[in-house]
Amino acid sequence: MDSVIIYVKARADPNCSDVVPFEVPIFAPHRLTAWLVRTGRLQMDRVASQQFFRHFTEQRAPWMEDSAYAATNYYPYGLYGDDAEYTVTKEKLLVIFMSFPLQESKKVLETRFPVCMLRTERILGPETLQPIWDYLAWSCNCLIDGRYPGKSLSGEVIRSSDPRCAPGSLLCEDGAKFRLVELRGDWKWHVQGFRLRGHYGANNVCHICPASKTDPRFPYCDFRRNPCWRSHERSHRDFMLTMLGEPLNSLVYVAGFHFRFIKYDTMHCTNLGVGQFTNGGTFKELLKISFWPASDSTATFRAAYKSFKAFLSAQHLSCSQPLFKPYMLVQTGEDYGLFASKVSTSR
Repeated sequence: MDSVIIYVKARADPNCSDVVPFEVPIFAPHRLTAWLVRTGRLQMDRVASQQFFRHFTEQRAPWMEDSAYAATNYYPYGLYGDDAEYTVTKEKLLVIFMSFPLQESKKVLETRFPVCMLRTERILGPETLQPIWDYLAWSCNCLIDGRYPGKSLSGEVIRSSDPRCAPGSLLCEDGAKFRLVELRGDWKWHVQGFRLRGHYGANNVCHICPASKTDPRFPYCDFRRNPCWRSHERSHRDFMLTMLGEPLNSLVYVAGFHFRFIKYDTMHCTNLGVGQFTNGGTFKELLKISFWPASDSTATFRAAYKSFKAFLSAQHLSCSQPLFKPYMLVQTGEDYGLFASKVSTSR
């Protein structure tokens, strides 16, 4: 395990202006991958990997157009960032994971491997994570080369007591190389990590196309089969020139990087968007016909929750959704309802 010096708030206080250096432990993705392969925790299927890249070549994926990285003899991997509460007072940890999309296991602990973590409350902003991006980019470039590096990120000569990790030696005995193919996270994570100029809080809401809140030529709410914004999707060059804030996230310097690697968390995009309004609209219509007759709104929502739990039981499903309460159904100023349930349970 290595460590990286970052700058954080001196205290987990929103109003804290004091900044201090902090040495955050971090696993190098290239060393982590080599260890996973060597210990049998990562099963590599060369045929599946070749099929993976061949599929995206046939589908003309933009990130397979660069002939230097269009080979099918790489193994795909991704990086994923998210935060989660870890105390009863709702303090959060930010965790960056490494994942391998071709792993067949459905167990989280066998498909996602933590690279580093830090307390969210002490993060100053994007600048706190910059040294981490620098380190990850350096390590990811070692993965695509398939060999242990001779120099560290700072340019110092690396000396290893383990001959298997000697500079220039293969990461894996069979000479396997690995290519970054996806950067996953929710929309906020990508906006902050890449300082995207096209996002939910801007007039231009998308980093891929010109969909806009204000430009009548490309209304973001145009959901026709062939909306205007679809025929004006950005090229990789356009993205690099217009959509990134500075300093640049160093992951853009990973060999073979393409902005189409940036993938939103489907659960958040679907469930916080379509899901909440579908659930809310359905809930509102059922209330209109007194589907759950009760003496007051609290009792009605309690009856609805009981019905929901009965459905889960009958379908052998588990769900952590707490008791339904009237405030969860938001109707103010809308012709439809929005049901503010937990993201993971609004499905």
